Amino acid sequence: MTGVLIVLNCLVVIGIAGILLTKYRSLRDPGLLWLGVALVLWPLVSWVLGSGERLLMDRLAAGKSVGIYPFCLVAQGRLTLVSLTAILSYLHHLVGAVLALVGVAHLRTARPAGPWPASGADTPRS
Repeated sequence: MTGVLIVLNCLVVIGIAGILLTKYRSLRDPGLLWLGVALVLWPLVSWVLGSGERLLMDRLAAGKSVGIYPFCLVAQGRLTLVSLTAILSYLHHLVGAVLALVGVAHLRTARPAGPWPASGADTPRS
């Protein structure tokens, strides 16, 4: 079941990357690049960081010393492993949301559709 979810997730990310790349080639909108960072690049970086976090949490759960902040707070008893997991998860989601917000904020407004020009300068006058 996990393998199916991983494959589906990869397919969705590849689809998003393809759509954003196609749109960027035609529009040259920098907001699309930011959305690419938020929706394609950040999940990959987050996955790598999460793998390292899980490795350090496994060491903590086994009673081994981890001298990296904030993991050392768990070893000192100032933070529980569950609360550390929640904080790190919220931070991952917050970074992704901020990147998406920057992308949406940088999107340019759409041009009007139709055969006529956007400004009235080229329209015939009666």
